[in-house]
Amino acid sequence: MNRAALVAGLSFLALSACAHPEDRRWKMRTELDAPVPANELPDVQVYSIATPTPPGKIRLTELSDHGQAALIEALAGTGVDAAALRSWVASPLSTDKAGSGLLDRASLDRTLIISVSKGFEAQPGDRLMRTIVTITPHRPNDAARPPFEFAGYTIAATDNKVQDIAHLETKSDASLTATVAPTISSTGANSLAGSLVGALSRSHTTSADIKQQYENLNVDITPQRLRITRESERGLDVVGNTIIALTLATPSYTDRPSAFLASSGKFFAKGKAVAPKAAALSIRPYRHLAACPLEADVVMQYQLRRIVRGREYYTEGKQRVAIVTNAVSRPKQILVRGEEALGELYQVMVYAGGSDGVALMASTVDGGQQRLLFSDYGEATALAAWMKGRRDTLIGADGTRLGLGDEDIPRGSTFQAEAYRQLCTAPVPMS
Repeated sequence: MNRAALVAGLSFLALSACAHPEDRRWKMRTELDAPVPANELPDVQVYSIATPTPPGKIRLTELSDHGQAALIEALAGTGVDAAALRSWVASPLSTDKAGSGLLDRASLDRTLIISVSKGFEAQPGDRLMRTIVTITPHRPNDAARPPFEFAGYTIAATDNKVQDIAHLETKSDASLTATVAPTISSTGANSLAGSLVGALSRSHTTSADIKQQYENLNVDITPQRLRITRESERGLDVVGNTIIALTLATPSYTDRPSAFLASSGKFFAKGKAVAPKAAALSIRPYRHLAACPLEADVVMQYQLRRIVRGREYYTEGKQRVAIVTNAVSRPKQILVRGEEALGELYQVMVYAGGSDGVALMASTVDGGQQRLLFSDYGEATALAAWMKGRRDTLIGADGTRLGLGDEDIPRGSTFQAEAYRQLCTAPVPMS
């Protein structure tokens, strides 16, 4: 063996030792021999929960010790007697903002949860590389426009990250030794034995850091569409939950149901019903959502990295894979149930002569007339009890009048506080 052959052999050894399976990205890609079974394909579900809001009323005991002391000191400084002070301390502290303007609750703050899961019999090592979930408001009965729209989101944001794929370091040590004993005579007795020893060695080290930017989460929102994109890199999977806080609102082109919302009623003093002019009832114009479920149509496009061979390896570069691109559709996912869209509201019903109850309405001095609703059951009960005892329909010095629309309340009627129920009626387009 000559020196050139030795060098060529060492070069081959060094080059082959430098190959690293993580260097390979698409070289091991192949095609599927058969479609992926349905029970191995991913799925998506979308639902929402109410975003927690602070309570409308708190008690003194919920404040810190310093807060309690400061409030008691402030109340005592007003010069009231001990009995009134005890009453104030025992009463809930309202946090509602005072005012008589329109209270528009034709929108809902919700926490949206998008849950992406693998198939029940998904194979080990297969992973979702990319998902695009598109959510659109469902149009009931082929309506021209949906009953709600996306008004905005507050939590999720576009988030690009860089993942360390691998640190590659390959060190190759190669050596080759040869001994040559030439014959210098044709006769064995006269031969001269000599040796030529060749020893060649080489050490080669290479290293590289592989990084890849990937899209961890991207949210694209318009009034009629919400799109969430997630993308992974080597070793990562995009299954799991994505949580977004957003607002679902009734579009401006629909006519929202409206009423008067009552609060801060005063009908009794020292256990007795007060006179009509001494009674008080604060009312505000109120708009709300219809008692209809808010549904959405959901489509998820995905890329599934399916291992064809080499499933026993953790190193992805040693696996032969196929990229499966498909979509899954989930229509009419309920985001908000009908009773949640309406909320907890109460009204006073009037019963006369065994007939079905009629909802109590309120008329203001400016001529406005609407159904009277309460967000607090206790206040609705107090008004019903006051009307049973007084049989009066005029409240306060300003003269808020109670009745049944264009009709007066019949004599002998009974009054009862009940939950406000409303049939599901789609919003009516405004002319």
